[in-house]
Order: sequence, then C-alpha cells, then structure tokens
Amino acid sequence: MARYSVILPAYNVARHLRASLEGLTSQQTADEMEIIVVDNNSTDDTVAIARQFPRVRVLHEPVQSSYAARNRGVRESSGEYLAFLDPDCRPEPTWLAALARGMQNANAHVVLGRRSYGDRWPLSLLSAYEAEKVAWIVERRIPEVYSGYTNNMGMRRSTFEQLGPFMIRARGGDTMLVRKVVDALGCDAVSYVPEMVVRHLEMTSLADYFQKRSIYGRSNEQIAREIHFRSLRNGERWAIYRRTLNRAHSRTSALVLLLLLGVGALLYERARRRVA
Repeated sequence: MARYSVILPAYNVARHLRASLEGLTSQQTADEMEIIVVDNNSTDDTVAIARQFPRVRVLHEPVQSSYAARNRGVRESSGEYLAFLDPDCRPEPTWLAALARGMQNANAHVVLGRRSYGDRWPLSLLSAYEAEKVAWIVERRIPEVYSGYTNNMGMRRSTFEQLGPFMIRARGGDTMLVRKVVDALGCDAVSYVPEMVVRHLEMTSLADYFQKRSIYGRSNEQIAREIHFRSLRNGERWAIYRRTLNRAHSRTSALVLLLLLGVGALLYERARRRVA
C-alpha cells in the first residue's frame, strides 16, 4: 500500500497531462506513492496519454466537476496522505519529499506548496508575490483569509475523512474545505512548504494571470456569502508587496510589480462586485 496518494482530476487536458505525469513519475521518492488520474468525461486524448504511464491508475467520474473527480479519487485511493495536483502543473523532482517533510509536523493537517509561473519576467515577479502571500497568511494566522488550492496541496486522509469531502461546486471547494480545517483544528493545522514547488504550465502570459484574478474575484465573493471569509485588505496587500521586494528585486521590478498588482486588484474587485 502506498503511503501517498496523488490525485489529479482530468478534463480535456491532453496538452499538459504528459508533462505533469512525467514530473510525478520522476519524483525522488516515487516508490512511496500511487498516482490516480480521474477522467471527467474528456473528449480529447487525455485518457490515452494517462494510460501510457504504467504506474498511473485511470478512473472515470461521470459527474462533471473537478471536485467530484477528486472525491472519487480519494474514495479509490489507499494512501495515509493525500496529495492534490492539477494536470496542468508539473511538480519539481523534490515535490513529494517536501510534502512528506511538511507532514512530519504533528500539527499539520494540510500543507500548501508554492506555485511557480516559470522564469519569464514579469510572470516570475507575480509568482514571487503569490508565494509571499501564502507565507504571510499562514504566519499571521488570520482565520478568515485562509484559502486552499488543489493544484498543490497535501492533506492527511484522517482529516479529509473527518471534515471532507469537497463540496461539489464550480470553484472554491478547496477553500471551503481548508476553512473547515482551520475552524475545527485551528490555524496551526495549515502549513506552507515553499520547497513543495509545482510549475503552473497553463500560466504563460499576463493575460492568463489577469483572467485568473477575475475568476478568483467572483469565486471568493460567492464563498464570502456562505462562510466567514474575506479577501485581503489593501494594507495587507501592501505589506505582502513590501515583503516581496525584500527578496532583492530591483527598482524597475518594484515598479512593474506594483503596476501589475494594481491592475490585478482592479479586475478582482470588479469581478467581485458583479456577483449577483
């Protein structure tokens, strides 16, 4: 029986799935995990690509929802620890080992990793900011701003069985579950492991990033109407921005990052306010 179960929901992801699975199967501690791809009614070559990897187990979930697919994967898995990854994310070779180190903390029930947008400037500035944001939230221990992201997240099976499954919804099921963990077990139950890195292959341009900001604005506003959850305030965003600059970025980088974050914040707020 594997110690770690890595679960990927898959709907028409032939473009990136091979890279994601190559990253998983080349992990330094790959013998400790099982890989489960849950096809969610794909019409492209997703299933054919997944079946080219002998170590990958392919399931099918007819309910059209990435969270339904993840729940199916959990039910069919056997690992003591669950790892959630999106099929457009390629983990670094030490990803699973970093997740394992994070789970060695007896207080950690959920571990969140770092999502990289690659080395291309200025996307690299934005990924640095997003990493600092997660670290800041975990360090500040403000329950109502905690969120989750299933493109790079680990969880104890016992915790998932106690507080799960994921709610079946368009978006935000991961954040809803993480908030349940925080409410039930406290802020210390969620840890950030910056060495647990995945490369977000879908994020190739500023347009991709700005589109995500609009999506998150709508999703987070809907979540805020259901539970005690809020977005970061401007002062908090400023503190994270300053923290990002402490990583030795140049003056030019500082100005560019400020501009990009400003545009992203405007798109986020506009989308949030349009939620009926």
